[in-house]
Amino acid sequence: MKKDKEEIEALKYAISTIAEIIHMQMPLKYQDAWLESIVKSGIWKPETEEVGACCRNGCGRCEQ
Repeated sequence: MKKDKEEIEALKYAISTIAEIIHMQMPLKYQDAWLESIVKSGIWKPETEEVGACCRNGCGRCEQ
């Protein structure tokens, strides 16, 4: 029970952090750092990247 509550609080914190980053329109480096922390924590696992994709999300429309 205590572990569930701690996990919920951690998820709430992660959501509020990304919401703040988006709301404040912070640079992508902050979003990338947040995403890296989410991956490291095991909350989310990215799909395998396509070989030869030109941009970081693989859509084919380069963000650069």
